[in-house]
Amino acid sequence: MSITQPADQNGCPDNVLLTKRSPHGQNVLPQNTCNDICQTACSLSTKCSIEENINPNLFVLPRKTMNESIILTSTWPTSNPIMTKNMSLQQQQFKTTSIFTATTVILFFMVIGIVLGNLLVLATTWLDNRLHQPNKYFVACLAVADLLVGGFSVPIRLYMQFYPLELYPIELCRFWIWMNIFGEAASIVTLTVISVDRYFKISEPFKYRVRMDTTVSAIVIVIIWLISAVSATFGLFSFGGSDGVTSVVAHGCLNDNKIYYTIVSVVFFFAPSVIIIFMYAFIFYIAHQRQKMNRRGELG
Repeated sequence: MSITQPADQNGCPDNVLLTKRSPHGQNVLPQNTCNDICQTACSLSTKCSIEENINPNLFVLPRKTMNESIILTSTWPTSNPIMTKNMSLQQQQFKTTSIFTATTVILFFMVIGIVLGNLLVLATTWLDNRLHQPNKYFVACLAVADLLVGGFSVPIRLYMQFYPLELYPIELCRFWIWMNIFGEAASIVTLTVISVDRYFKISEPFKYRVRMDTTVSAIVIVIIWLISAVSATFGLFSFGGSDGVTSVVAHGCLNDNKIYYTIVSVVFFFAPSVIIIFMYAFIFYIAHQRQKMNRRGELG
């Protein structure tokens, strides 16, 4: 039995013919089923015929030709493979755009925060005479290192974020990688020196005042910058079977020297981190012991 659904009743055009067969007889399809089927049938510009087999959830919808068919299962409306693929591409594009926007915003505010914050530290150290002390120069050195990262390394990374498919000049890649390692190495080494300086200042205050002066502080700062420059320069060479610094389309600037980065990670990250943790642990222990002695009146 064939039942034609008028357009004004069930949402199906007049030229769409719907048929439902079941073991118990032929019945008119429900309103929502008719609407869903008609949308698919009308998109194919042909008459649709729905046949229910042994499985009541399995339907066969003939296409434009007699020998082609679309099998619709489980749930209406029908899932179109092309539409599903397009939706997946749109979702992936939206996700990529969201990540790009978030990364760009973070990098932009990082540049502003790093530059303004460290310029403020340098200006305060320069203008306030009370900060013209040997240990305070280490703080200024740390501000300069962070300023190099925020003023050169992060802006170049932001530029690469806007032009990801560009083939960058090899000189730009070398400068970026060198400046990145140079600034970060100087920063982490300075943090380590500051922790060691504070430990000696608390553990041996009298000897510290005699030994630590402006000359010693300047020598330590020069050593910090030399170590950082040498370590960054080694990163520009290719050894250990690597290609060194390269510029690759859609990947930006690369350095595949795994041996170099392993050594740099150990020397300028893991080892300084361990030293900093131990130094501040000792500082906390000494301060706690002196507080206990002060409560007992042993410090006078």
